[in-house]
Amino acid sequence: MKSQLWITALTGVAVGLLSGYTFHQVSARATPPVQHFAFASLSTRAVNALTTRSMVSGRAGTIGCLVYRKGAVIPRHQHPNEQYSLILQGSVRVSIEGQTYLVKAGEGLIIPSNVPHRFEALEDGTVDVDFFTPRRQDWIDGTDTYSAGPGK
Repeated sequence: MKSQLWITALTGVAVGLLSGYTFHQVSARATPPVQHFAFASLSTRAVNALTTRSMVSGRAGTIGCLVYRKGAVIPRHQHPNEQYSLILQGSVRVSIEGQTYLVKAGEGLIIPSNVPHRFEALEDGTVDVDFFTPRRQDWIDGTDTYSAGPGK
């Protein structure tokens, strides 16, 4: 009997407190839909005279596909995003904090956030797939200007 009184009292308080609120039905699907894409069908942008890039972003990350001609350079830069780079074809020379890495097809690097780095393509047709987290807002907004030079 005492517990029924408490439940009735709490229900009355809850109804009184919530009477001024409007309730909205919550969608059964709280996560965004799956994005299925092909790099070949994404728009491509010239990053510089020797580099093109296509990209797609989700809520928490960005994946980009860069294609380099021999001698292409992405100048020394840094960003708040952790970067995972996988070279699918060709090779690059990457300079990070006084170290030089030769990264060939089938190899990759993980570059921590805010670490300055520079890429140079050693072969025509080098394909570099990069994943960033969080997403590259500068790429999405088109405000990344560090690599807009002639390729070197």
